[in-house]
Amino acid sequence: MKSTLQRISDIKRNGYKLDLGETINATFANYQKIALLGGAVTLLVVIAAVVILGGLATIIFGIATATQTFTEYSQGMLSGTGFAINLVSSIVAAGLFAPIAAGFVQMAHNASVKKDFDFGTAFMHYKSVHFKELFLAAAIVTLLGSGLSTLFQVLNVHNPDSILINIAVILSGIISLLAQIFTFLIIPLIIFGNLSAMDAIKGSITLVSKNFWTIFLLLIVCGFFIMLGLFAICIGILFTLPALYSLQYITYKAALPIDENNELEEIGKDFY
Repeated sequence: MKSTLQRISDIKRNGYKLDLGETINATFANYQKIALLGGAVTLLVVIAAVVILGGLATIIFGIATATQTFTEYSQGMLSGTGFAINLVSSIVAAGLFAPIAAGFVQMAHNASVKKDFDFGTAFMHYKSVHFKELFLAAAIVTLLGSGLSTLFQVLNVHNPDSILINIAVILSGIISLLAQIFTFLIIPLIIFGNLSAMDAIKGSITLVSKNFWTIFLLLIVCGFFIMLGLFAICIGILFTLPALYSLQYITYKAALPIDENNELEEIGKDFY
C-alpha cells in the first residue's frame, strides 16, 4: 500500500479530479450532519477564549492598559511593539486552536462514514499523537503568512506617508491570503495522512496547486455561506463556520483515500 507521500508524488505528476458542483453538494451534505454540534462547540470555544484572554490581559497589564490595548487593536492603532505582540499572540493562538480545527475535520469524517462523534471528538487531538505536528504546522503557517505583513505594518507606523511601504503592506496581505489558501489541507494531511508539519505544508501546497482555481472558487462559495450566519443575529456565523471543515475534509478525500485501518490504530494509541 502506498504511503501518503507516495500518493502525493503521484498527484504531483498526474493531478487529481475535483469537480466544483460535486464537491459543493458533498460539502453541504456533510455540513448538515455536524452543523449543530459544531456550532455549539464553536460557541463554547469563543466564550472560553474571551474569558481566558481577557483574564490574562487584565492580570498582566491591568484593567486600564488591557482596555486601551483592545481599543487600539479594534481601531487599527497598534504601535510597533503592539504589532509584535499581536504576531506572537496570533502564532500561539493558531497553534492552540489547530487541534480543535482537527477535531472538526474528524467530526466531518465520522459523520461521513457513519461513526459516532460528540463534544469530545472536537477536542480529541489535544491528547492525540498529532498534537505537536498540528501546533507546529499552524504556528509556521501563521508566522509565514503574517510575519511579513507585520513587518511592513511596523514600518508603516514609523513612515505612514511612504507609498512604497503602503504598497508593500497590501502585497504582504495578498501573500498572507495565498499562504492560507495553499495550506488549506494541512490538517487532514496530518490527522489522516500521518504527515509531519513540514511534509503536510509541502503536501498541501502540491494538492492545492493542482486544482487551485477550483479550490479558490470553493472557498469563495463557502465564505459567502459562512457570512450568511451574520444575518442570524450575528451569532449564526458560529453555526455556519463548520462548513469550512466539511469542505476541507471533502476536498482532501477527493485527492487522497483515507486508510480507515491506520486511523483506527492511531485513535487506539491516542486513548489507550
